[in-house]
Amino acid sequence: MSPVRKLEADHQVYGMMGNLRPHDIAFDPNNPACLSRSASGDLVFRFLAPADSEEALIVVRNGDDIAAHEMNLVGRAHDVTFWEVRVTPTTERVRFSIAVRLDDGSPIYFGITGVSGAIERIDRFDVAVASIPHHRVPDWARGAVIYQIFPDRFASGDESLTPPEALPWSAPPTRSGFQGGDLPGIIANLDYLEELGVDLIYLNPIFASPSNHRYDTSDYFTVDPILGGNEAFQELVEAAHRRGIRIMLDVSLNHAHPTFGPFQDLITTGPNSEYAPWFDVTEYPPHVRYRPDLVDGHHVWAERIDRLAEATGMDVIPVSAGPVISASYDSWYGVPEMPRIDLQHPAARRFMIDVAKHWVRQYGVDAWRMDVVRYIDYDFWTDLRDAIHEVEPDTYLLAEVMGDPRRRRCWP
Repeated sequence: MSPVRKLEADHQVYGMMGNLRPHDIAFDPNNPACLSRSASGDLVFRFLAPADSEEALIVVRNGDDIAAHEMNLVGRAHDVTFWEVRVTPTTERVRFSIAVRLDDGSPIYFGITGVSGAIERIDRFDVAVASIPHHRVPDWARGAVIYQIFPDRFASGDESLTPPEALPWSAPPTRSGFQGGDLPGIIANLDYLEELGVDLIYLNPIFASPSNHRYDTSDYFTVDPILGGNEAFQELVEAAHRRGIRIMLDVSLNHAHPTFGPFQDLITTGPNSEYAPWFDVTEYPPHVRYRPDLVDGHHVWAERIDRLAEATGMDVIPVSAGPVISASYDSWYGVPEMPRIDLQHPAARRFMIDVAKHWVRQYGVDAWRMDVVRYIDYDFWTDLRDAIHEVEPDTYLLAEVMGDPRRRRCWP
């Protein structure tokens, strides 16, 4: 815990009126990035302050007892400083304000009404401790060195796995081409990663998929055979664990590839498919329309149109009007290769939660990085978190949240 000062009053902590100039202080008690509870029950306060901030305090008032908790300067970036402190709550509600001292000695006081010349009774934040969300990070993940690997481009360890159409290893990568990286290549370089001091390998998606990025999964229970399959993945996990290195998988549960089994059933069976409620289809059978006059020869879709029809069995229909490409089903950002899955449907939700549990239980995966989290309803992530932690409480969960996280309630 950081040093704590006992104060006589919290009206003006620094004994003078606060600086009322506009200041860039970012703190929202409703945002778990700013205020959360650790596994031990401590409250974790975080906020951004001006670049010329010299000291920051969380000032907690409980009746006549006033304690100023000195915050730790975590870092500086451009025109802001980032501060953090842990406070052990002693009451059911925590009433507090923020005090900052700039390097010229002038103070800033910050309460529920914003920057103020002093903290009055109505200015203090007042939050029920029980309402503050838990933000649990496993001890092993604190300060861990994470090394990200895009499997197709890291190393080739087994040439027999390399697709015949793969580009030469030294060739410049292309948007959709393969270059033959695989899991044996990662295994062969584990000593190198250990020497670097890597604690956690973050693998971009490895599940079966027609693409090199694999965010459009065909089979969530199968590691792509051209990466070495499930057997190579098990070998990687075991070899990494022997070196004290953990493994984090990456996946999108929001959308899959049209070759995903339930969507294939939808293509062949139609609206009577048991999986029809998993997807939002506006016109059966599911199909894609495209504009040849806009695509042929020069558009990013030129090389993907024929491949989409061949891989999925869907009709891909040329049209003379409308957008460049469109699908008769809801998809991520309108990309036909990524039909969206309705995770409010109980069966779809169970399926995806089982996916996450499976790789933790059967293969000893240590962490998950979840793609496009903000596109999925909040309650799915709390269900997923609880289910994974029933299997292994020390699993680390990382969410991709693009944009301003204060505007999106998307973390568990």
